[in-house]
Amino acid sequence: MSHFEIRNSILGQAPSELTFTARGETKTYTLDEVLKLKENDWFSRGIALSNICNESIVDNSLEKLEELRETGTNHQLIAVACSVDHAKTIRSMYSARDYKADVIYSQMQNDKQEDVMRRLKSGELDCIVQVQMLGEGFDHQKLSVAAIFRPFRTLAPYIQFVGRILRVVVQNNPSHPDNYGHIVTHSGMNLDQRLKEFKLFERDDQKFWDDVIGGKAPEIPRDIKSGERRMLNRESVIVKNQIVDSLIGEEFTTVDDEDLIRDLEEKLELLGLDPSAAKELVLEQKGNEKTITAAAAPFQIQPQKEWEELKKRLSEKVNRSANMLLNRLNLNRGGRNLVNTGIPANNNFTACIVLINKEIKKKYPKNRQEWTIEEFETAISNLDSVLHTITKQYKKVLNDKER
Repeated sequence: MSHFEIRNSILGQAPSELTFTARGETKTYTLDEVLKLKENDWFSRGIALSNICNESIVDNSLEKLEELRETGTNHQLIAVACSVDHAKTIRSMYSARDYKADVIYSQMQNDKQEDVMRRLKSGELDCIVQVQMLGEGFDHQKLSVAAIFRPFRTLAPYIQFVGRILRVVVQNNPSHPDNYGHIVTHSGMNLDQRLKEFKLFERDDQKFWDDVIGGKAPEIPRDIKSGERRMLNRESVIVKNQIVDSLIGEEFTTVDDEDLIRDLEEKLELLGLDPSAAKELVLEQKGNEKTITAAAAPFQIQPQKEWEELKKRLSEKVNRSANMLLNRLNLNRGGRNLVNTGIPANNNFTACIVLINKEIKKKYPKNRQEWTIEEFETAISNLDSVLHTITKQYKKVLNDKER
């Protein structure tokens, strides 16, 4: 991997107030309290999966994307999500703001992965949201904004993701605006330690990059895989509201630093000293300088785009819920247990889809083309209740049939 010279900054949204429900209790927290709570895994995961927090990351990352595009270069944005379902929610948020976005993940069919990558490299996409694709396929210079929607507990996957925006656009000109990059996240996701570690790694260390590029996809949690804990469409920690009026910004590897490091390397070499110590000396003197800037104003949501994305999300959520229903009923996807109870379908999976859509239809009898945005949102939020109703009903039906 060639040595790169690039200016970067990380921006963490700093909510002056954040209200959320956890363990049955709703409470409003100040920024200082949020910064203390972020050490808890349950809290940072709640932040990561909160639509309210996600929307503010979307808005602030788009503002940085638009700043970079002022040069006339079609810079693009890469985001990382907790799961495929989470990635699709984030995709819909970018799409609703009239930006072309899509998802890519490791279990995706190869032809679909190739199509997404083709549209990214051709400039057709503004944003790509990825899950477990850190080790391959993302050497694309125009990726200049990294939006982080998930916590990182270790350095390697963090570096693998952030490394996607560390590509020179304009060669031999480190101060060119097209060589800037930005990382945008939420202060509640507790990524401070990852940034500290990131600053220390040697940027032209080939072995380092060889080690971190080959990451493995994380396993499904054991308690979910075994069925001990149920997957839900909604999380137990729900952010009700937040007031984001500022960003905590921190620059690293600035253009001025690059010039100073090169100058110091030359002087150390002339004195017969180790020039590789120059970077460490500069960063040590620089310390942890942070700046507070105003948060981005919300990007305008296009109602028609939002409607289209919600319709798409409901369909995706129904498919996901069908898999969850199979798990709860302990049925094989390709079996015909439900079909044999009289449900018009080819197999258990399509039967689950039929059952879920039938239950939704009871509450919303209109054709979906006539639904409002609010009706789609309510239907999506009620899917766990729908699953509970169908599970209870068909466990009895299947048990009675076996007797």
